[in-house]
Amino acid sequence: MRVLDEYEALEFFACHNIPVVPTVLATDLTAALKAASEVGYPVVLKLSSPELTHKSESGAVTLGISSDAELEAAWNALQDKATGMGLEGPRLRGMLVQKMIQRGAEFIIGGTRDASFGPTIMFGMGGVYTELFRDVAFRLAPVDRKEAERMVAETRASRLIEGFRGPALAGSALLDVLVAVSNLMHTVPELLELDINPFLLDSRGGIAADALITLAE
Repeated sequence: MRVLDEYEALEFFACHNIPVVPTVLATDLTAALKAASEVGYPVVLKLSSPELTHKSESGAVTLGISSDAELEAAWNALQDKATGMGLEGPRLRGMLVQKMIQRGAEFIIGGTRDASFGPTIMFGMGGVYTELFRDVAFRLAPVDRKEAERMVAETRASRLIEGFRGPALAGSALLDVLVAVSNLMHTVPELLELDINPFLLDSRGGIAADALITLAE
């Protein structure tokens, strides 16, 4: 198996017409400062390594960076963190500079290749709530928009999309991504597992803010 790091996974999704947060891989501070200027502050800085599948829990993420000075301080702190974790040389690709998206409800979209049933997809509450509420629905892939809609309706998360204590979210954009992910699981046999968490959705559309992919070698 080969695990794609977040940067590679986001590039893969972008190539398949799934919206992703603007992300630049920087290998030094100068490149990171240039990237932040390009995507615009505020930004998020993350260590980039295939070994870091849960960056937040590892302390490998700095949020809300709003200036060059803050970015430099965050870069140095994460560099020390990487050294302390033994992430050096080929084990560390660099750091990701991402536009900080401060909007939208958080959902999870996933896929896996079951030994008995074949490719499946999953949808539910995302972010820190995924493991807390376990509010998810599964389907065999591929699915069409009607089936994707029924899948979403099985979850309590659907109430957010309909507009629970706020405006309705862009459900059509969510269905587009669910269908796209299901088609990827169905047509790309090398895909063993994929995960978009969080997928941020508001009234205007949706965007993948973090991603992970496992491929068969």
